[in-house]
Amino acid sequence: MENLKELNMSFNKLGYIHERGFKNLKNLRVLNMENNRLVKFGTLLFQSLTNLEILDLSSNQLDMVLNLEAFEGMVRLKNFNLKSNKIRLINKDAFHNLKDLKTLNLGFNLIEKILPEYFSNCKYLSELYLNNNLIKEIDPFSFRENRTLSSLHLNNNKLRKLEKNLFKSITYLRELNLSQNMIQILHTDTFVNMDYLVLLELSFN
Repeated sequence: MENLKELNMSFNKLGYIHERGFKNLKNLRVLNMENNRLVKFGTLLFQSLTNLEILDLSSNQLDMVLNLEAFEGMVRLKNFNLKSNKIRLINKDAFHNLKDLKTLNLGFNLIEKILPEYFSNCKYLSELYLNNNLIKEIDPFSFRENRTLSSLHLNNNKLRKLEKNLFKSITYLRELNLSQNMIQILHTDTFVNMDYLVLLELSFN
């Protein structure tokens, strides 16, 4: 199956895939494993998928995003969906090699904190979904390297305040959703330099 471009394994009962399971699928562009029972995967599972552009691991049972080696081979990945898992912890190097990533969905997980290391190497990231988590704290430098970000979703979290420099670097942001948090403090400079912003959602705080 060396010429296979798209593989759909969604809506099954897969709990584990051998780390050499995709070894000969070097031309694969789209891999959908949505809605299975995956709890973890071997660190070599995706290493041979050097042409993969879309990976959907949403609606599984993953409880953490693994280390640097886990996604090392996917250098052309553009769309990564990890929505609706049980992710609490993100390894600081997890997305380090995903330099072409455009869309990352981590919504509907159990993440409590966002650190600068998480997305620092995803310099072409355009859409980031962190909605419906348990986020209480975002380091003020978390998005410093994501200058191309145009859509950021932080709604339905536990945020009480926003640091004044949090969005300073993402000047091309067009859509920002902060609704349904617990925000009580907004600094005067929170939204400074956001000249391209067309939608700001702050309802239900």
